[in-house]
Amino acid sequence: MAGDTTRVLAHDKTHLNWYGNFDRWTQFPASGTYERIWLNLTYGCPGTGCSDWDYTTKVYLRQHTGVNDSTLQQAPQFRANNQAPDSLLYAQDTTWVYSYNSITQTTDSVPSASITLYLYQDSLNYQTPTDTLYVFPAGYYNYIFDQSGNIIDSLWVLQDTTLYQGYWPYWNVFEVIHNIELTRAITPYGSMLTNTWEFTWVEDVTDFAPLLKDSVDIRIVYEGWQDGFTMSLEFVMIEGTPPREAIAVVPLWTGGFAYGNTNNPLQNNLDARDIPVPSAATGGTRLRVLQTGHGFGGSDNCAEFCIKDHYVLVDQTLRYSTPVWRNVCGLNPIYPQGGTWLYDRAGWCPGEIVPPYVYELTPFVTPGNTHNIDMDMDPYTNQGNNNASYNMGCALIHYAAPAFQTDAGIEEILTPSNDMRYSRFNPTCGSARIRVRNGGIQNVTQMRFEYGITGSANVHTHTWTSPNGIAFLDTLQIVLPPFDASDPSGQNQFYVRITEVNGGGADQYADNDILTSYFTPTPMYPDGLIIAIRANAAATQTRVFVYDDNQQAVFSRTSYPANTLERDSVKLPAGCYQLVIHDSGKNGLSFFTFNNDGNGTARIQNVNTGAVLQNFNANFGTNIIHQFTVGYGVSAEAELPEPAVRMYPNPATDMLYIELENIADLNTRFQLLDISGRILKEISISGAEGNVSLQGIPAGMYLGVLEFGNMRIQQKVMVQ
Repeated sequence: MAGDTTRVLAHDKTHLNWYGNFDRWTQFPASGTYERIWLNLTYGCPGTGCSDWDYTTKVYLRQHTGVNDSTLQQAPQFRANNQAPDSLLYAQDTTWVYSYNSITQTTDSVPSASITLYLYQDSLNYQTPTDTLYVFPAGYYNYIFDQSGNIIDSLWVLQDTTLYQGYWPYWNVFEVIHNIELTRAITPYGSMLTNTWEFTWVEDVTDFAPLLKDSVDIRIVYEGWQDGFTMSLEFVMIEGTPPREAIAVVPLWTGGFAYGNTNNPLQNNLDARDIPVPSAATGGTRLRVLQTGHGFGGSDNCAEFCIKDHYVLVDQTLRYSTPVWRNVCGLNPIYPQGGTWLYDRAGWCPGEIVPPYVYELTPFVTPGNTHNIDMDMDPYTNQGNNNASYNMGCALIHYAAPAFQTDAGIEEILTPSNDMRYSRFNPTCGSARIRVRNGGIQNVTQMRFEYGITGSANVHTHTWTSPNGIAFLDTLQIVLPPFDASDPSGQNQFYVRITEVNGGGADQYADNDILTSYFTPTPMYPDGLIIAIRANAAATQTRVFVYDDNQQAVFSRTSYPANTLERDSVKLPAGCYQLVIHDSGKNGLSFFTFNNDGNGTARIQNVNTGAVLQNFNANFGTNIIHQFTVGYGVSAEAELPEPAVRMYPNPATDMLYIELENIADLNTRFQLLDISGRILKEISISGAEGNVSLQGIPAGMYLGVLEFGNMRIQQKVMVQ
């Protein structure tokens, strides 16, 4: 029935290692019509830990055509030690190799290593040896040495036989298999990930429904020269009626192609193709392109770090041009990572799934006709880098006629949600954010929503309108007004339902009108807070805001001094709030490749006790979005974590900086001790940080000791 879901596990924590192909035949339902097919791609770490590097992984559906093809090959007529040389000189009796013996100061000799010679003399059985011989190398000079090791004579080692290589021609017959790329993801820089780490990405693969039937060969290609990651692939197949049913998938350009190579231009591989459009494709045709750029250096840092456009042409007419670029890597939900995770790149970000470029060709093609489909790239000549390339995975999808006149469906709940893809702006206590899609051919200009906590009597409604509306198959993110997120039942499940479309009541397809999500409640803080920010040397990039649930700024600060801790006290009435820490450089308050910027810090503290309520990782990329409540909420103020101390830099030279976290009594004594326990430096710290001059302290290993209340924390400190 519509809405029923079948889950198909194609790969279960398959261990990806050492640049390999990982194939698994997978049993899908033999028949059925599916409203949606989602692919859950889950990365994990093997027991040995995740790889340090960002490697490409591709998921292929290997379409076995049942059609055979062949290529003309040559089989050698002899092999020597499993090699096929052009010729071989050998002797049947033992030959010797001479050398100078520096101990006896004479010419010495040892037997030559024998050669295993395989003869293939039967042209009909060219891979089966007709004879095997054990012979010795010949046809070389042995040298005779005097007492000083000088060559004084030479002897030719005569061969019995000379073989000249010949070849048997044969046809290598193979099945034609089309590798159709369903999705692509890039592994994160995994050095900072634990062995239990996992992350799930979701890709819409409904367009491949005609191929996801019966027994299917699913391949993972791991392009990594290191061990590795695990990957699970789960297909979630939701029965029902799609907006337009895919009826055929045509694979196009697939593979890795050099860019800027004048001897092999990219366009040689992105060749124009004449494609017949099925007569039944009355619902249109779409081009789906997976493209990522790799390799950098030389001119323009192509292809990984250069912005170049690709072009889609139909019947030699340009229809689309798009930059192959991903400019949101600093918002990656997997952070921090061990490498340059926040650098924007050519179509990808480390750790993320690769979003496809999708082009609607329906206005430019006619069912029953043949059309010329082509792709081009910006012209480019590579200088100084031989590794620039683009990875391509392209397919045409043909569709049956649209199923609905009027249909609006809820695609995703972004907030509130526990979906790890949206962890940067969850948990939330304010507005809900959803993504909707128009599945009918009529523009959607009005929708009425009902939403709230499942089972709660407090039901919220909102009517969305737009003069332009949402076109067929387009999606739109909609923000719903603030809602009451309290849930005494503790289930913490949010729901949203479309109750009316275009003023005419319910639409034609009810099964995609409602969606639910589980969520984690926001933390509840006291009404008095300290926003403690230490901007780094690039302080002009740092801005901080606090918004209420109506998106009105109740606190803002857009100017900070460099390398100085600034504490701003904020008094907040009961309500829902959002703290935003924004870095215009998209490299956070600390990032290892920006050494001149130094390290900053950011945290929230209780204004009365100084206790740290939230400490943010300074390596956050573009921004931190942190929501919380004051005066109400379903979560009590969290138990404070253990007291923590940060002493940096370590090794240190002229100055040692000390930061205290989760220490309510901020009257602290610090001592620097040598290995014999002698006190070299002693200061009192009143607040959350202090610094110690290391002038006059010799290079070596020391002990930093902090005492507060009845507690003592100590760390090793290296001075250089």
